[in-house]
Amino acid sequence: MNKCKFFVAVIVTAMLFCGCSNKVSSDNSTAEEVQEITETPTEEPVIEPEPTEPPTEPEVKIPADSVTKQDGVYVYDNATLFTDEEKQQLTEKLKSLYNDRLINAAVITVEHIGEDIPYSYTEKAYDTLYGSRGSGLVLLINNDTDTDCLYKTGSCSKFISDETEKSEFYWATKDIVSGQFYSAADRMISLGERCPEHIFDNLGLFENDVITELEGKFKELKSDVSLLITTNQTSSSNKDICTEYFKRKYPDGKGYMFMIDTESKTITLVTEQKESSDVKKALETASKSAQKGEYKTAAEELLKGF
Repeated sequence: MNKCKFFVAVIVTAMLFCGCSNKVSSDNSTAEEVQEITETPTEEPVIEPEPTEPPTEPEVKIPADSVTKQDGVYVYDNATLFTDEEKQQLTEKLKSLYNDRLINAAVITVEHIGEDIPYSYTEKAYDTLYGSRGSGLVLLINNDTDTDCLYKTGSCSKFISDETEKSEFYWATKDIVSGQFYSAADRMISLGERCPEHIFDNLGLFENDVITELEGKFKELKSDVSLLITTNQTSSSNKDICTEYFKRKYPDGKGYMFMIDTESKTITLVTEQKESSDVKKALETASKSAQKGEYKTAAEELLKGF
């Protein structure tokens, strides 16, 4: 190979790898020594094997605390949060709501809620205890996921606003966190006392102002008179249903229980008092209004009998 071409080739090669040039001397001079540039082969990265986790035990799912209906029981304390005295005091208040305001009421505490969310669990518990009918108020104190719930239906939904419930739950939660479970339960259950004592609109047929107006008029009567508004889609007769509510509201028999059934558009009366001619006439007139679907007018007609 021609020496000049070789030097040129070496120089060019060196320039390509080093980014600089070497001068070539005149005729009798020799080229500067060009060091051979060799690349150091890079080593392949060592890939460490990922650590393997030991097999996990399958999660054991604890079933939810069950609620079984018991006659005369209103506090189902599965988590054992109340003393016997506290349980008795809550029972008296819940029983009063049940009888005086016809509210299906209960307090439930749980350690295990299962796979349900709190609202669903409480709704199912209400169905178990009261058969998914009427006006209801059930408090769930949930020690499992720490999310408590107040289930409302019927008149409780109308007269306990979401804003009021949220405000009371704020203070009740403070009590629960500090271990004052009775105080929290008492606070939330007391909301039921906002509901009427004489007009029981389980259907939400009337607006609140109409119910409040009728409630005031029924309270002014000399006799103790109540009006239940419902729809009978069961196999029981209207007389049987009205009698059940009458005995619940008036265990001493001293009162009048009227029931408007929007399914048949009829009015039923149950009482152990002597029905005066005025009461019979008022019932007859009110029944005609009910047949037309004029239920507010029917309620006002009933008042004329007393």
